[in-house]
Amino acid sequence: MKMAQAIRTLEHSTLKLPYESMNKKFRSTQKVLDREISHVSGAIAVLDTRLAVVETVKEQLKDETVKEQLKDETVKNDVKVENNDEESKEDTATGKYELNGQENLQEDHKNEGKDIVNEDKNSRKGVDNGSVVALIDGVVEKLISLKRKSVEAFEDEMAAATCCLKRVVHLKGHDEVWSKNGLADWKAKRFDRMLVDYFLRKNFFDTGIKLAESSGIRELTNIDMFIVSREIEECLRVGDTGPALQWCHDNRSKLRRIKSKLEFKLREQEFIELIKGDERLEAIKHARKYLATMATEDSMLDHLQTVMGILAFPRDTHISPYKQLYSDARWEALVLEFQSNILALHQLTDDSVFSVTLQAGLSSLKTPHCYREGSRRHPECPVCNPRLNDLAASLPSAHCSQSRLVCPVSGLPMNEHNAPMMLPNGRVYSYDSLQSLAGRGGGKFKCPKTGEEFVLEQAEKVFVM
Repeated sequence: MKMAQAIRTLEHSTLKLPYESMNKKFRSTQKVLDREISHVSGAIAVLDTRLAVVETVKEQLKDETVKEQLKDETVKNDVKVENNDEESKEDTATGKYELNGQENLQEDHKNEGKDIVNEDKNSRKGVDNGSVVALIDGVVEKLISLKRKSVEAFEDEMAAATCCLKRVVHLKGHDEVWSKNGLADWKAKRFDRMLVDYFLRKNFFDTGIKLAESSGIRELTNIDMFIVSREIEECLRVGDTGPALQWCHDNRSKLRRIKSKLEFKLREQEFIELIKGDERLEAIKHARKYLATMATEDSMLDHLQTVMGILAFPRDTHISPYKQLYSDARWEALVLEFQSNILALHQLTDDSVFSVTLQAGLSSLKTPHCYREGSRRHPECPVCNPRLNDLAASLPSAHCSQSRLVCPVSGLPMNEHNAPMMLPNGRVYSYDSLQSLAGRGGGKFKCPKTGEEFVLEQAEKVFVM
């Protein structure tokens, strides 16, 4: 039961970070797929429109062909009627000649019109066929892109879900392990996870990664997040704000939710670097573009006015606060600010689980006796250990609502089975310890504190009310 409570209290980050990562990948995948589906839908809509135009053109060509056929038949009938008309015999030779010339001219115009119509038909068919094929190729290309990105997104989401599942199985393993050896292995693996997290937070990346790989717990740790953090921190230390700004852009909504000022400080540092490079006009443009739009709070506006005052001071000024603004130590401050933001973004505490667990354990065992001058420290007390004594100095002492007597010689509790015995000099020891000392000394023993010699019969039993 106690272990289950400890897991719920201390292992929140073990499940929270991969869950948030999976949630982020899901949202990102949804945006990508929506965009790709929109592209496919748009291409299909254009193709449908084009096909509708083609159908319309075909209908027009069909109607034109029918009309031409009807027109040709009408002309033929008219010519036939005129040739068979008996009254045409009375026409003069000149009239016949003119009629034949008109017929030849009409025939030429009809032939030219047919050639133009045929050329127009062929050209429209060629354009329509070529454009439709190109549109179909475009739709196929977009469908292939949609399939590829869907597969990539599915693999990323499955990797994140598998990571969550493995961590859940690991934490549930405590309740499923019944043997002592199995429980010891589970605790050892959990302790290694705490150490890896501690090493990564303290910038011992190589040590943490080697420990995780040797213990087979890489997927149970947050190494990937700390690797991203290290890359951005290294860029900040060399004066490059690009990766940090990109990270701010990718997580802008969450940073806004936690009221982060990291992006403002990065833009502010870019402004200062432009002034250091004697590019004051570019610095003013930069401030108008970024700083003026980000300074929404009154405190930020006051700070921005102070920062803008650096335009009037040289780089070697000794006037505060402009001397501090020119200092290169601001880059390390940005690193610390980024570390704090990335931990807060993933709902991680500033202290590692290892540090919290160690401090809780030391505080629960700490007593005023551990720091009393001239007193003998208990050899089995972790707080009395010189290496841990300094770490526990600032921690509160344990609140003991029910105290117990412990023998200073054996370290065992004094109770009804091992009664406390008081010597004539007022020192109290357990009965088993005095009996052991008397047995080695032939019935006599010396007080471990004062060195006085007594016999066992001189000790009196102590009753605690």
